[in-house]
Order: sequence, then C-alpha cells, then structure tokens
Amino acid sequence: MSFNKDKFVKIGKRARLQKLAYYLREFIIKYEELVADKGNNFNINEKSNNEIKLEDELKFIYFKNDIFQIYSRINLILQWIKEIDKNEFEFPQSFYDLKIFYHKILNLVSDNFYNESNIFDKEKNERTIIKTSVILDNIRSPYNVGSILRTSEAFGVENLALTGITPSLQNSKVKRVSMGCNIHVLYFNYTEEAINYFKKENYKIVCIEKTNSSIDYRNLNIENPCFIFGNEEFGISPEILKKSDYIIYIPMFGKKNSLNVSVAAGIILEDNFNKKFKIH
Repeated sequence: MSFNKDKFVKIGKRARLQKLAYYLREFIIKYEELVADKGNNFNINEKSNNEIKLEDELKFIYFKNDIFQIYSRINLILQWIKEIDKNEFEFPQSFYDLKIFYHKILNLVSDNFYNESNIFDKEKNERTIIKTSVILDNIRSPYNVGSILRTSEAFGVENLALTGITPSLQNSKVKRVSMGCNIHVLYFNYTEEAINYFKKENYKIVCIEKTNSSIDYRNLNIENPCFIFGNEEFGISPEILKKSDYIIYIPMFGKKNSLNVSVAAGIILEDNFNKKFKIH
C-alpha cells in the first residue's frame, strides 16, 4: 500500500472506511471480470454461494491480474481497522456476501463517496425505448423521484417530465437514488403545460388515481401512453384528472388502501412494458 499503519491511523475513521470501500469495489470489479472470462479454470456458477467459500475460489486466481494484491490490501485494512477502531469486520465467505458487505461499508460513509451503479451497469448507453412518457406532478420526495427515474429508465420510458415542486436532477438525493440514469428529462412549471406538450406529441394522458370512474390498470392497453403520478399526500388534482384521456387504479386487498408513488410507478411501468412486448 502507499501508506503504512501509522499513516492509516492519522487519516481518520471515515477515511479508513472509504479506503476499505474503494478496495472492495476494485476487488468486485476484477472478480466479475474473471468470472466473465471464458478462459477461467473455475466457474462460480457450478456451486451455490453456500457450498463454496470465496477464499477457496481465490486459490485458482491469485496470480491472475492484480486481484490477489487487492485481496491482500483488503485483509490488511480489515486488520488495521480491527486494531484501531475495534470493528470486528471479517472478509466475507461468499462473493454475494462480499457485495453486501461493500454496501454495508458504503452506508457508513458519505452518500457522495461512491456511485456504486458503475460496478454492475452495462458499459454501453444503449437501451430499449418504447413510446411511453411519464409526468411527475408535484412529487415532494427526492427519493421517490430518483426511484421513479430508475424504474422509468429500466422499463423503456422515452421522456420523463418534472413539474411544479418536483425536485430536479440537480438535487443531491435525486442523484444518489437515480444513479446516473440515461433518460430524457423535461421541466415544466405547471403540469398542464406538460400535458399540452405531450398531447401535441400524440400521447394519451393516463392518470394513476382511484376515482369513481377509474379502470383497473390491467385492462388498459393503449399506444403512446403518458402516465401521470401525483403528489404523495394529495394525489392528482381534479383539474388535471379532467384533462386526462384515461384514469386507472391499482387494486389492493390489504388494510392499507394506498401505495408509495414509486412502488405504484414500478407496477404500472412494468405492466406497460410487458404489454408492449407481450410478456406474460
């Protein structure tokens, strides 16, 4: 390592955990590369994580690339952290547990320390896009906005419009949750402006709200939908509902009669994507 134990003590507790997170991430990347390499002498999929220990697998790859060096650094850091901070961290016994351990360490350091999306995301920016758009109507929580962004990106949404008080992509919490999603985002001061824009683009406006005239979302199968998800507490205003072409709802059978807006978005967008590709 480029520093010794004395220097490691001086950098502070959070910085020590950041060093650990950095090398854990490097190890995960290298290990994934080795598993993907068809020339490997082992196959991680031959046995489940409970049947084979990561340490045993490493015996096959100690001298491939620099993964053994990274592995040694991680163990040295774990030893030092144990001595200095009295944290009983251990190198996990399976690769899956190692990835969970990495996220555990991330939670102990700054939210902005690492963008973990880089580890497992596809290298290319290409994605499947379908003629679907989303309007977020005065969504308050940046965490909900970030989550819906990720879901929209995953299920082929072409455009996502943020209106009213909905936090922008510049919000640090939105950035954290959305993890650099590749999707076209528009901004409007008022939801009515967004509706007018998408109607001119030949979209059908679909509000997700439970009313006397709402239909079960499973019975909706249309071309070019633009889904509107409303404020977490107050939902979608009557004025906006009047401008919609369809109003749909998600049937629920529990004591609670509502869902978190990001969960509702996941259900609707996944269903829409499946209908487009006739996935059952």
